Amino acid sequence: ATFGGVRAVSFSGDGRNLNLTLNPYVAGLRSQLTVAYATIGALADRVATLQQQMAMLLAQASTSLHNQLSFSSLSPEVSSNVCTYLGAQDYVKNVGLMDWKSCMRQASKYGAALGPSYYTMGYGAGGAWRSHRFGSVAAVDPYYDSYESAPIDMLLNCVLARDNRYDMGDNTATLSNTVVYDGQTWHYQDFGNQYADECDRLASQAGATIITPWTIGLTSETNWRLKSVGHGLYSYMTSPTTADVEFVSDCTGTARSSLQPCMVGYVDD
Repeated sequence: ATFGGVRAVSFSGDGRNLNLTLNPYVAGLRSQLTVAYATIGALADRVATLQQQMAMLLAQASTSLHNQLSFSSLSPEVSSNVCTYLGAQDYVKNVGLMDWKSCMRQASKYGAALGPSYYTMGYGAGGAWRSHRFGSVAAVDPYYDSYESAPIDMLLNCVLARDNRYDMGDNTATLSNTVVYDGQTWHYQDFGNQYADECDRLASQAGATIITPWTIGLTSETNWRLKSVGHGLYSYMTSPTTADVEFVSDCTGTARSSLQPCMVGYVDD
């Protein structure tokens, strides 16, 4: 048969044998369709893979504790710290009585640090958890050059804090290491020697708190900085069970602490 001068189909025999002869144009279309079907199949596979990856990310996001809630939603107060470098203050909020692990979860949930109570909100001696932990006990407020601790299952005030020099939403910096200790997943990073104000900044930008290696079950032979308590006092751990404090009496806002090792971290479950 001929259509518009193009031979599309030819017949031979008695009709029981039909020979179909495709012209080059039709054959080209068929080839293109074959390629298109293959491309569509590959795209469908890619879409399915992306859907699986999205489901995994959503599942991880739903179980991740970190930065679930905005710290500003707590309506925190400005601390009464004085004699700090460049006049830095903390936004602080007591979120209630709880054990140490629960307090660390609260800090992670709000992307905040554990703040000392003695020079912030006046909750009294031994009134709040600090971030340093050693085995079954953790540091509590207040202390100067001595170390005070309590069993981690004891109920104490949980005071959250963030450096007021940085936006409360600016707390998503990534920390480079992960470790599981005592049933909790920790993300952490050792930033080496830092001034107290710089260590506070690094913690705030990661939505983390200043910790020590002992907090997450590691060991160390060096000093480790703790969250500064203000009023020119900068504390640090000298061993798992001993602490020291540095007093900087210059209240002009230009005096800094000494350099001490700085580690920050947060729990994610």
